[in-house]
Amino acid sequence: MADLTTLIELSRSFGADPNFTLLGGGNTSYKEGPRLYVKASGVYLKDLDESQVVVMDQDKLKSIWSRSYPAETAPREAEVLKDILSARLPGQTIRPSVEALFHSFIKGAYVIHTHPALINGFTCGREGEAALEELFEGEALWIPLMEPGYILAGEAKKRIEAFEQTRRRYPRFIFLQNHGIFVPGENREEILALHKELWERCLSRINRVPEARTRPLPPESLGDFQKEAVRVFGEPYVLAGSENGDILEAAQSPGAFAPLEIAYTPDHLFYAGVGPCYLTGPGDLAGAAAAFRKRWERDPVSFIVKDLGALGGGKTPKAAEESLLLIEDAVKIKVYAESAGGVQPLTPRIIQFVLNWEAEKYKKAAMESEAKK
Repeated sequence: MADLTTLIELSRSFGADPNFTLLGGGNTSYKEGPRLYVKASGVYLKDLDESQVVVMDQDKLKSIWSRSYPAETAPREAEVLKDILSARLPGQTIRPSVEALFHSFIKGAYVIHTHPALINGFTCGREGEAALEELFEGEALWIPLMEPGYILAGEAKKRIEAFEQTRRRYPRFIFLQNHGIFVPGENREEILALHKELWERCLSRINRVPEARTRPLPPESLGDFQKEAVRVFGEPYVLAGSENGDILEAAQSPGAFAPLEIAYTPDHLFYAGVGPCYLTGPGDLAGAAAAFRKRWERDPVSFIVKDLGALGGGKTPKAAEESLLLIEDAVKIKVYAESAGGVQPLTPRIIQFVLNWEAEKYKKAAMESEAKK
């Protein structure tokens, strides 16, 4: 099918572009009549193929909005998931993206959802909503921070419908606070043109652009930290490190580090934990980890070190590199957000929800299983 081929080509293109997508972030879809073709959960956009696209019944997905679900979070999300899975066409066995509901009601043959650092400089900015309204002059919709899943999708659906009714047009761009953006379009050319316009407009509002590249820290500079990390967290444990001017600026002092203390987006939670710890040397690690564990009931996996740079940690080199990559992304967002009133992280309530959300646990398990193949 030519249109499905286009979906896969667009997915791979945006998935391979680090300006738009890091690791397993983002999802995409294509609609044809009553069918929705959506990326599977736990799949990297850059690697998407036809076997990783879930085919769903649009009418069955639409019927979800006429049903009643429990008020309590866990049973509600379990029942909604059951209905989403029931909306797959016969023979479909893989699980659709956690945002399949979004894709089902957003108008447009193609829908691209990504988490660019530039865009998240606004979605994670204290004045981001006002800045985007000014930039897009009534063409964009802002969705405030709330519990992901059914609650967020339902609120987005209502706001899109209200936008259409009051503004007599459909939003060209849909921004999610502390998350990313949905861009709908009718064909490949429109999708690419919209993203080009999006990028140029947002960049025009930026006062300071972050450094594009980081430099890996040499292994010898990590030696004492590596030994202490193994002592504190046990074996195996691996550290990866990098630095650039923006990272070192954030590492100057606890005050300079403070804006990075809590994660900005679900991607940061997923790969780099609730936030990094600030260290002045390897001797700080045990105490910082203990304080972090007391606050969040889990170990830290990322660190900002005075006069050294950023560190990502994990049980494998891959996990360490992934954590490091998302801390680098957070530093970029922090710099971009200077043009939107400064950064505003996730709230503790949303952090706890995401950390305990079954959908995120499934995604993580699916990616770990795929990595072992």
